Amino acid sequence: MKIRFCEHNKGKGKVYRRLTEEFPDLDVKIKGCVKQCGACRDTPMATVDKRKVVARDGDELYRKIVEIIRSKAKEAKKGFPMNSDPTGFDDLLALMRRLRSPGGCPWDAEQTHESLKRYLLEETYEVIEAIDTQSPELLKEELGDLLLQPVFHAAIAEEAGHFTMADVIGTLREKLVRRHPHVFGDMEISDSSAQIENWERIKKAEKGEERRSALSGVPPHLPALLKAQKITEKAARVGFDWERVDQVVAKVMEEMHEFEEAMAEGDNEHMEAELGDLLFAIVNLGRFLSINPEEALRKTINRFQQRFRHVEETLHSQGRQMNNATLEELDELWEGAKKLEKAALSG
Repeated sequence: MKIRFCEHNKGKGKVYRRLTEEFPDLDVKIKGCVKQCGACRDTPMATVDKRKVVARDGDELYRKIVEIIRSKAKEAKKGFPMNSDPTGFDDLLALMRRLRSPGGCPWDAEQTHESLKRYLLEETYEVIEAIDTQSPELLKEELGDLLLQPVFHAAIAEEAGHFTMADVIGTLREKLVRRHPHVFGDMEISDSSAQIENWERIKKAEKGEERRSALSGVPPHLPALLKAQKITEKAARVGFDWERVDQVVAKVMEEMHEFEEAMAEGDNEHMEAELGDLLFAIVNLGRFLSINPEEALRKTINRFQQRFRHVEETLHSQGRQMNNATLEELDELWEGAKKLEKAALSG
């Protein structure tokens, strides 16, 4: 911060001395008159970072300058410039730096890439839930929570000298342009399936070598259903697939029969293996029909929860608990919940 007094300014000496004594680190100087207009001889004034400050007397001038100094110090502590854009991305990055800096938030400062992994997953699923509710306000909020995660990771990487958020954005931009030659280049494609094939070819070229297996490139930590879907999609792209859906259904029935045989044997290890085969076949069926198995199962879980709550609430309104209702009563209430669902969908 630069504070300047004109050499002809009235009362400058007293204000100058008080400022230099109380704020010895500030850049306070008395300079020669620039405009030669004579106004500063009669009016106490100064400039603070080229901002003109005028007062009735020296004491008021001192108070005004001190207010500016403290205001700017408060802003610096927050990590934001005075006229910053609260919706700007740079301010978001500055906020994260402030949270992780000395005097910031101890919890934020302690986080690492490893400790934040669970939150990245949690926030992703909360975004999915917000999409399902079809609430723009909730989706806006949850997208913000999800955005916090890459900002957090980028701040940690920046502190370690590995990369910055600007590097992340630049890498993403280059990748999007490179992987869309039909948009930013001369390539022509016929449909989205051709684009997917071209995308995969470009990814292989980016790695600098042809992958050893058609199944390479699937992240090992994906949820099992999603991983199974990606594996079967990759296998299908190289021709390892059925020709008709009835063939896939037959495979599901075959695996179900083998699971029943394992159940009859009573061998838990065998049952686990056969149940896995059955689930994998069902994933294949969903993929063949363009149904996302993860999404299908998640929606079924949501429906189950809604119906279960309906049964609980109905019994509660009768002053009863589920554990003292008969199976027939529970089944009747369950069917009632299903009818309400259908009515809501049709209405």
